[in-house]
Amino acid sequence: MIFARKSHLKPRVTDLRTLCEDTLSILKRTLGANCRIRTEFGDPLRPVLVDPVQLQSALMNLALNARDAMDGRGELLVSVANVTIDDTYMAQETDMEPGEYVRLSVSDDGAGMSIEAQRRAFEPFFTTKADSGGTGLGLAMVYGFVRQSGGHITLYSELGHGTSFGLYFPAMAASIDTEDDNQAGRVRPPSPQGKGKTVLVVEDNPKVRKLSIARIRDLGFDTKEAVSGDDAYALLCDGARVDIVFSDLVMPGTLNGYDLAARVASEFPGTKVLLTSGYASDVVTGAMAVGQEHQILHKPYSQSDLAQRYQALLAEDGED
Repeated sequence: MIFARKSHLKPRVTDLRTLCEDTLSILKRTLGANCRIRTEFGDPLRPVLVDPVQLQSALMNLALNARDAMDGRGELLVSVANVTIDDTYMAQETDMEPGEYVRLSVSDDGAGMSIEAQRRAFEPFFTTKADSGGTGLGLAMVYGFVRQSGGHITLYSELGHGTSFGLYFPAMAASIDTEDDNQAGRVRPPSPQGKGKTVLVVEDNPKVRKLSIARIRDLGFDTKEAVSGDDAYALLCDGARVDIVFSDLVMPGTLNGYDLAARVASEFPGTKVLLTSGYASDVVTGAMAVGQEHQILHKPYSQSDLAQRYQALLAEDGED
């Protein structure tokens, strides 16, 4: 009934931070001492209208799935933040209407999910844990609850690196005066003009790569593309002239995003690098960094976020 979005919910005005803190205090003993829990809570968070019992159940379900994926040992990140879906690209990437949301993210650094498992993750009775008693109803129930609450759910995972679920709930509308004040104080950074500069987009997912190229071209840049870190490095070694390498973190092949960034810094010092990741936090990719420090543009990101990052990169060389 929950999956079919026909269950009887009892929504109340809810502070997700308080609810998550209460739920995690219960979960700590269940998850075990070898499963570390880290939290990142935005402040202040906007209230949402949800059934707190069902939300607590959803968070528990995701946390227990994460424990199983990590084989009882690893790091679980639970984060809550206000999110604005404010442009066509973000709406297309997340399949949701523009507006104000509160996002609850649950990320782990476990085994990750195959493409097939991701595609069927929310199907009732689909499970990869049939041998250990899995019913295949947990994620289906989470999906049904979120959708019935007027929200959306996203899934990002890579085999061997971990999984991140994002639960988006519509934020309750602020008063008219507050909303007007927020709009008045929101200054969007001007889009940089590419002025003939070229960005090399490195992304193995064809759909995401196509969307990224469209975004970057709208900012006035020329683009080149590569399907992996190895492919991108080969293009650079063959003499491809690019000003910025825009690369995903987790890719097939020898070079991940951090590895590619290190080679670019060493062998092509005039080329800037911007990394991006679909994970909610570096909890699932920190082991890849091998001592490197890079700012990560987390997906989904707005066009204004992308423009601002490119402006900052160009400003390092004194560009306007």
